[in-house]
Amino acid sequence: MTGESASERWFPMVRLPDADDIARLQAIEASADKLVPFSVHPEWPQAAPGQTRMAAPGLLFVIGEPAVGFVHVLDLGEGHWHLEQLSVARDQAGQGMGRALLRAAIAVASGLGGSEMTLMTFADLPFNAPFYATEGFLPVTDTREGLRGFVEAEERLGMSRWGPRVAMSRVLGAESSSELSSDNNPV
Repeated sequence: MTGESASERWFPMVRLPDADDIARLQAIEASADKLVPFSVHPEWPQAAPGQTRMAAPGLLFVIGEPAVGFVHVLDLGEGHWHLEQLSVARDQAGQGMGRALLRAAIAVASGLGGSEMTLMTFADLPFNAPFYATEGFLPVTDTREGLRGFVEAEERLGMSRWGPRVAMSRVLGAESSSELSSDNNPV
């Protein structure tokens, strides 16, 4: 596979989770967190159980059989979606699965009439803000209605003690949906 781009490689299908996948989500996130140098700190927030993620309004997709990654996007209403979590198990990282999950979520949210997707992430980790920028996310400085609660929650958790955090936003719409719909079978 040397010399192949991510778009030329075969990826497992992005799909809806089954009961076994839901049970694995917390372990997938905990594994992915090990890529974050400061996640070993005892005050690092624990990964949410899969059942909690399933109960939230929004989108939840997995990749792999069994699942090795997932994306969880919250539907905040009025066309605003918020990327709550994108995780790929540490031993599967760097193979394009996170990008495939993100693109699937963007395509589906766009297809459902979404106008914006936001997220909160670390500014300096290469697989955080710089990665999201390659998919059209831009830093935002306003704490608009949809982001305010996430900013406040991160402040309560003290997330910034581990590095600068950034809010990011991406415009969604018909172009996003059609542009991504041919890439890696977005559900």
